[in-house]
Amino acid sequence: NVAVMGDGEKQTASLCEQPLRAKDFLDFEEKYINNGGSIKNTGHRTQDTVKNGGKSKVLIPAPLPDKLAHEIQEAAKTVFCVLCSEYGMARVDFMVKPKKKKFWVTEINTVPGTLQTGLWKASGIPLPELLDRLIKLAEARHQEKQKNVRVFESSLLK
Repeated sequence: NVAVMGDGEKQTASLCEQPLRAKDFLDFEEKYINNGGSIKNTGHRTQDTVKNGGKSKVLIPAPLPDKLAHEIQEAAKTVFCVLCSEYGMARVDFMVKPKKKKFWVTEINTVPGTLQTGLWKASGIPLPELLDRLIKLAEARHQEKQKNVRVFESSLLK
């Protein structure tokens, strides 16, 4: 997963995170019924996050080669820019095969839960700065929308 914030011209991508799961595939039961499921002990540094009322763990940064992580971050920024930069922030999820150096976009979350504060904090952007940036993006978007004036010629109102 990679969080992205910005607009259509400039984007910032967080570090990559790897969700840890008890199973290879996150199914309904593990995600919603078992409070995030049990977590494999990988020996990597993990960060606890609260998701869906339960507790799950993620690795930040994800254990990926630097070049592959950079390619994933750039892909996340491109997806964000093309699909939903008007939201100010989103999270782009991927499936990755690190040994083959391949990845696929699986989904984009336009309003990610918890604003991905853990990802941004690990990427060097604490919550107050994150909120300031998001407010500035929203204000800029609002000002841009105010420039769009539409006039419709019609004899209906005469």
